[in-house]
Amino acid sequence: METKLDTYRSTVAKAKRAAILRAARAQFLRNGFTHTGMTDIACDADVSTATLYKHFRSKDILFAEIVEETSNMFRFEFTQPTGDGGSLVDSFCAAAKSGIQSYLASDMQSLMRIVIAEVPFAPELARTTYARMTQHWYNETIRTIDDLIAQGLLKPHNTQMSARFLIGMIKETFLWEGLFRADHVAPDDEDGRRIRTIVELFLNRHSVTAPELTNVVWLRN
Repeated sequence: METKLDTYRSTVAKAKRAAILRAARAQFLRNGFTHTGMTDIACDADVSTATLYKHFRSKDILFAEIVEETSNMFRFEFTQPTGDGGSLVDSFCAAAKSGIQSYLASDMQSLMRIVIAEVPFAPELARTTYARMTQHWYNETIRTIDDLIAQGLLKPHNTQMSARFLIGMIKETFLWEGLFRADHVAPDDEDGRRIRTIVELFLNRHSVTAPELTNVVWLRN
């Protein structure tokens, strides 16, 4: 049976862990992986180095936890369409928008920059980050496309390839430049024309009833 003392100790431990994660995130984003020291994190978190290592045995494990925490902020919110072509377009547009917004609202891009610099020195860290931050988006998209094929709304095809095609267009248009420019601002798409064009190009190839391509003119601008 848990006593009041046990409850208190658990609460304190959780608070210290949260403080460590906050301090580590700030340190990593400010100084990168190599130039962030565990002693600096402990100082910023106002805990001893012994307490820090009690919660996280290494800097790699701590960074992986930051990646895990960040990846959990990602949202790919696909609403099942009613069946007509227009609603299928709208569903994919909404899902793409949710993915872009959650990607940009979190620290994903900044953490990706850090990891890219560490690939030659910490390949396992890079693989973990890729699996959590990048592969997660692909997997969710593949699962969604597979479901739509099972419902008869999309033609059977190589969904791993089509998911990369779809997400690749989204990332190239809205996200990739941000990996190389900290001051990058994603293109304005308030009217949704860019996202809709990407989705229509995808569905023109894979939907059972291909939608009319209405917005491709912007691609020539």
